[in-house]
Formats: sequence, C-alpha cells, structure tokens
Amino acid sequence: MGAWLIAKLMSSMAGRYVPFPAMALELALGFVLARLHFAGSPVGSPAYLIGEAGVVAIIAAGGTHSLGVGSGPLLRRAGLIAVLGVGLSIALVGSVFAAFSWSTKAALVIGLALAPSSAGVASRVLIERAANHTSQARAFFVTAVLDDVLGLVGLGAVQVMLAHGGANAAVGVLADLAAIALAGGAYLVMARISDRTFGRRGQLLAWAAIALAAIVAQVIGGSPIVTSFALAAGLSHALKGGVVTGYVEKAGFILLPLFFVALGAIAGSYPAHLASAIPVALVAALAAVAAKTVAARIGYGARGFFGVAVMLAPRAEITFVIAVAALQAGAITNEAVFVIGLVAVLLGTGASLALAEHLVLEE
Repeated sequence: MGAWLIAKLMSSMAGRYVPFPAMALELALGFVLARLHFAGSPVGSPAYLIGEAGVVAIIAAGGTHSLGVGSGPLLRRAGLIAVLGVGLSIALVGSVFAAFSWSTKAALVIGLALAPSSAGVASRVLIERAANHTSQARAFFVTAVLDDVLGLVGLGAVQVMLAHGGANAAVGVLADLAAIALAGGAYLVMARISDRTFGRRGQLLAWAAIALAAIVAQVIGGSPIVTSFALAAGLSHALKGGVVTGYVEKAGFILLPLFFVALGAIAGSYPAHLASAIPVALVAALAAVAAKTVAARIGYGARGFFGVAVMLAPRAEITFVIAVAALQAGAITNEAVFVIGLVAVLLGTGASLALAEHLVLEE
C-alpha cells in the first residue's frame, strides 16, 4: 500500500515538488519496514516476485525498440561496454573490499555481484522522460541485458567452484543462450515479412509466449529478463508501437514499486555495524561508477558516453540473485549482503536523480 501511495504521489501534480525520485522513496520505505521487522523475508516474498514481474515487463517492452536499423554496430558497441564494464567492476570493486580486509573469495564474489547493471532503475526514469528511444538509451538497454548474461555466467562459475548447484547454473546459462538464439531467428523471420500488419490478437499471443518463456526461464534457473528482452527484441517488427506493448509497459510500472520496496527491505533486513559498513559501501559505489564510466567512454565514444555511464550505474535484480546464491553457498556473510544492498541503494538513487534532473540525452 505504501509503494502504491508513493507511486501515485510521484505521478500527481504534487510529485513535481518532491526532490527525490519515486524509486528512492520506495527503497527507503522497504529499508524502514525491514528495520522495524515488518517485512519478513524479502527474497522470494510475493512482493519481490510481483515487483520482479514489473521489471521484466518494462525491460521486455524496451526490447521492442532496441533492435532495428544499425543493430550490428549497436550490438558491437554494447558488447564492448558490457565486457569492459563487468571486468573493470569486478577488478575495482573487488580491490576495494580486499583493501578493507575482506577475504579474497568474498571480495571477488561481491565484485561479481556488483558488476551487472540494473535495467529496471534507469528504464523507469527514461520512460518517464520519454527518452527511451535516444541513442544512449538503445545502447544502455542492450548493454544491461549483456551484463545480465555475463553476470549469470560468472555466477555459474562461482557455483561450480563452490560445488553448489553447478549443474543448475549450467542449465540456466544454456537456457539464456537458447533464448538469444531463438530471438535472432525470430528477428530474421520478422524482418522478411515486416510489411505485414500484426493486429492485437497476434501481439497478444506474442506477449503471452514471452511471458510463458520468462516463467520457464525462472523455473529452470535462467534469467527471465534476458529471455523476455531477447524474445521481445526478436519480435520487434510485430510488437513495435502496438497497443498491447503499451499495456505491458503500463502494467510494469504499476508493479515496479513493489520491486524497489523489496530491494530496500533486502538492504535493511540484515544486521550490520553501520560504522564499518558505510565507508566500504561509499568507496565501493565510487569504484563501481568509475568502472562503468571508463567502459562507456571506451565503448560508446567521447560524445554522449556520460549518459550511458549514468544509466549503467544502478545495480539491482541480478546483483541480489548473485548475492543470495553466494550467501546460501557460504561464500559471503549477512554483513556482505547488507553492504551490497547499501551500495545498490546508493547507486540506484544517485543515478535516478542524475537522470531525472541533470542529464540531456541525444536523439
């Protein structure tokens, strides 16, 4: 109810007088609820799963315009940014935790968890500003999905090394690769028949198939975000600009507040000494931003790279998937999860504010 009220406030006339993005208030609400012990277990809770469905819906809808004319250069650019961003994040963030006397294993796992960017945070601000069709936004959407794939590959490697769920991780990665291959085939087929008109019934069936594929991916250990985004991008000729796609985006924004409340609850549900957690979280956040900024500068180019870097700054869903798996495997402690959550809150709030208030994007 609190998440819904915050969402209504930010969409009303009064929202223009609130200096913080809705996401920041929702994260704060979840954090407070967790500290007051009202949130229960946030990971796997109905609120988290419903909110995650909102993230999947928004990112999948974004996939309908991420591939198009010039998709080859876009994919090459996004691939370079993703590889550099994830690699630099693991190195820089892991070095920060090692410098604060964390074990090498914990430092590397935390660095991996904080490497993939969150598409959900920036997607919300971009669509609110009607800036989701800019060149930076297209590069960001594809990079964020590739980040997810790299993060899942890294998670699989960690689980294999820890002898915990290695086979399941391999199945998940194969499922993601299969979804991407299927999307590529769908894109080629749709491009050949792009002169056809696809009505609401066809769009509805396509979105139903995407939703089913996302659920299957979740069940077998893959990424519903990777699956839904890839399939929506592959079917972009059929779904682009459709009425049903608009409804999917609206449904995602209705559900999305629950996701950010759940993330705040994750960050606030683990006890930790703030005096030791805050300094390492602040330095790690700076290192994470620096990694994405360097990657965007090299991969995107001198003009407009900062916009891409800000979009890639937040960490959210895949970060907590990796963190919770590492916690269950005994690779990190509850304190590490708290610090990871704190970094995610800092990066998500800061990037959201920068996008909403200070960033001018190219068309």
